[in-house]
Amino acid sequence: MLAVTAVLALMTGYIPQAHATSEFYKPDSDDEIIAELPADVVALAASVRELANETTGPTLREQPHQMRQIIDSYRLASNTNSARAYGHTLALLQSWPTHTEPPPMLRLIKADVLQHNHAFDQAAAELDQLLSIDPGNQFALQMKSQIHLVIGDYRLVQSLCEALASYGHRMSAHNCQAQLDGVSGAALPALTHVDSLLNSKALSRGEALELNITAAGLAHRLGEHDRAELYYTTAFRLSPSNDYVLVNYADWLLERDRAVDAASLLVSESGNANKFELQLVYLQALLLSDNQEEATGLLPEIRNTISIMEGRGEERPSKLLARYYLTIAHDFDRAHREALRNWQIQKEPSDSWMLARSAVAAERWDSLDQLLLWYRSTGQQDYRVDELIAQQGLSE
Repeated sequence: MLAVTAVLALMTGYIPQAHATSEFYKPDSDDEIIAELPADVVALAASVRELANETTGPTLREQPHQMRQIIDSYRLASNTNSARAYGHTLALLQSWPTHTEPPPMLRLIKADVLQHNHAFDQAAAELDQLLSIDPGNQFALQMKSQIHLVIGDYRLVQSLCEALASYGHRMSAHNCQAQLDGVSGAALPALTHVDSLLNSKALSRGEALELNITAAGLAHRLGEHDRAELYYTTAFRLSPSNDYVLVNYADWLLERDRAVDAASLLVSESGNANKFELQLVYLQALLLSDNQEEATGLLPEIRNTISIMEGRGEERPSKLLARYYLTIAHDFDRAHREALRNWQIQKEPSDSWMLARSAVAAERWDSLDQLLLWYRSTGQQDYRVDELIAQQGLSE
């Protein structure tokens, strides 16, 4: 799905710098060329600006300063993954005048911030407000489908995929359906279908990226390793700094006993303290490739961040904590506790895999039984989970 930040970039016309700052480069004259955009991006930019003028023009003119503040804050949050910046963005959004309907873009931003904070019900409610006014809004439908995929509400996801198709968002609808099929018993047909779509010459760069990410995840979980690597490398070429691609591609490399390759993949991003998941995977790769010196140097920063995260109480990122305790600290009881807490909210395949591993490591067979009941009833497929089940003698 095209990220909200990408839409904002198209609407506002300014480009965020690579470092954490709210100051953006301004050319000295209108004649200076900053970047040449692909034709499909230019066309999308024009359509987004036209939609903004038609539906939100008066509001934007009434609240230009506040709108700019929100956009700047959200860009900073998205670029740095800073919890403080996300919190500031949400505070600005909540200060929008109650008597004035917020522009659709602000509802999208608020939904994205809320889902980033795992406030999934609130995020979905924002999207519902937008869809009540504009039922065919592609970005709202896409984001809502992603939220309900995460929480495992597959019946609603199906209706959203169908809505995308009915409003003419053909490729988004195909991708939505493939993602749903991939976690509900039809992963191999879904992969075959996505592969056929990738051979289409009509794909935009953004569509190619999203479909390659979907295909990589499907092939990864099916154990189709040659195909998984092809899709991951293609997605990486299309978006070399995409966190989702980097984490999942690195995980695949680690599972294939290619820790040195995983470390090389992540080294350029490993110094960014706001990309903590990448740092965790990088540290794991260093340890598995016997690079003890660099791993030892990174550990104090990782441990300090973990301590801060644990201090956030109910808002703590349990999935990240589970990963740290399982793969780095080897505190399996804590890993299981955080993985179970995470899985009770989020039920993506990676969440199931994390809970399965930590439950076995902690010998918490009750949690594994609970997971397997849900796993089998939904048809979620993952060869790693299946192998782990077989190893424990729990296969049907």
